[in-house]
Amino acid sequence: MELFDGNLRLYPRLQSDLSRVYEPGLAIQVHPPTTAVPGETFEVIYSVINHAPEADKNLVISARVDPQLEVLEVHNQGRLEGTRIIWDMATMPGGGEEIRVGFSAILASDAEYVTFDDYLARSSSWSKPEYGLASYTFSGESVPIWAIQGSGNSSPYILSEITTKGIVTGVFLTWMVFGSRKRILMRIPLLHQVFLSEPDQVFPKYHLETW
Repeated sequence: MELFDGNLRLYPRLQSDLSRVYEPGLAIQVHPPTTAVPGETFEVIYSVINHAPEADKNLVISARVDPQLEVLEVHNQGRLEGTRIIWDMATMPGGGEEIRVGFSAILASDAEYVTFDDYLARSSSWSKPEYGLASYTFSGESVPIWAIQGSGNSSPYILSEITTKGIVTGVFLTWMVFGSRKRILMRIPLLHQVFLSEPDQVFPKYHLETW
């Protein structure tokens, strides 16, 4: 903290100096794999955090199952009812405690991707259920550009390393040399920073680092 023009200003020196503040309540998020091979088993995890200081009661986690998914096993004493998987818990500790539930599944052989949306957590303490953001698992090894862009102001793959394919056009800002390989740094709206290896007129494949 420093005094500047009569005002106290706080300048965090390290990332660890910053701490996110949450409103009391439940938060839920799904954690599927970014990509998967059809026919191979993978795990889908749902995490719920209780940001209220006190414990919660009668917690229910409910998640829709994409029709292109074949559920093999539901973990954590959950149950499959029609097109939804449901977990019931009598109590959940507060103070930022987290619980995780999940299931194992495989992709249909003709699936391009599956969507994890319409999932929620509700309890006795909160009148409205808390919904999580949609996520995807793509068949193969790459993620399409529309998914990287996302529907919000920032990419859902921030701080993730993923692979995508496509033709890229843009304004090249500068050349950078790393050892004996040339790479080019460019900016694309909503795609943040893209590092292209071996630049040419057409880029059939590139590696994306979001931030």
